[in-house]
Amino acid sequence: YAQIPDTSNISCLYAEVKSFFSNPQNVDYLDAIILRNNEESKKESLCALIVLSMLIEKTDVDVSSLSFFRSNNGKPYFKDSNLHFSLTHSKGYAAAALSDASPVGLDLDCTLVSRDMAQKLAARWFNEKEESEFSQGIESFARIWTKKESYAKMKDIPLSEFVSKEKITRKPSFED
Repeated sequence: YAQIPDTSNISCLYAEVKSFFSNPQNVDYLDAIILRNNEESKKESLCALIVLSMLIEKTDVDVSSLSFFRSNNGKPYFKDSNLHFSLTHSKGYAAAALSDASPVGLDLDCTLVSRDMAQKLAARWFNEKEESEFSQGIESFARIWTKKESYAKMKDIPLSEFVSKEKITRKPSFED
């Protein structure tokens, strides 16, 4: 993971990412990042891709063969590749995970929420076991939340779908 310097220039970040992921099929994926309205989101997404590029450099994969696509649920992946990755960013931090063995999911959350907001979110999104764990302290909220997000990303299912199944079974599915 990396902390993103305030001085990061989006144009420079974009050029670096575009240079590394130079396959022409990646242009649409990368341009979609640049077209976002939120400047911080652009910067954080590009930095997550730079972290991913640093991980890929440690492999023997031909980078020019990698082309980004998105699943129906929006999860990015490399078409026709055995590399699996996950990207995340929040409040000036960016991270990436890479595997050639199995799908991966990664999440980070730097958002501080009030206890009241955390309780409302927990009531909606947490199963009984997690609600019990959360009741032990506000610090557990972020840990539980990021576990859920990571698992949903790894499985390429919307968080709401994962949570609704989990609420019905009352089993924390991410422990499977």
